[in-house]
Amino acid sequence: MDISQEARQLYHEMMRGVADESPSEIVPHLYLGSNKEARDMHILEAYKITHVLNMKHDLEWEESTISYYEKHSHITVKHCPSEDDQYYDLSVHFDETYDIIDACISSNTN
Repeated sequence: MDISQEARQLYHEMMRGVADESPSEIVPHLYLGSNKEARDMHILEAYKITHVLNMKHDLEWEESTISYYEKHSHITVKHCPSEDDQYYDLSVHFDETYDIIDACISSNTN
């Protein structure tokens, strides 16, 4: 097998893994997923997810995705822009994220 064949095979294996991605349940009713999963209505419906808490620092995500979710009245979105950096202090968002997480857990929704 030459290098280009190996690269193609590796690429297809990686893409197969990406296609199999799904959110992970951390505690009952609380899932951790990727940005891609948060935008995939099929995944959200399959897991009965009613709330999305997005921590990505991306104004485009916020504007396009929130307007998309507004068409689906059963999805509530909270966007807390944050940096993907090991030194970023996520605790600055604890107060604003607590309410949406508590509401989901209290009402037995995801």
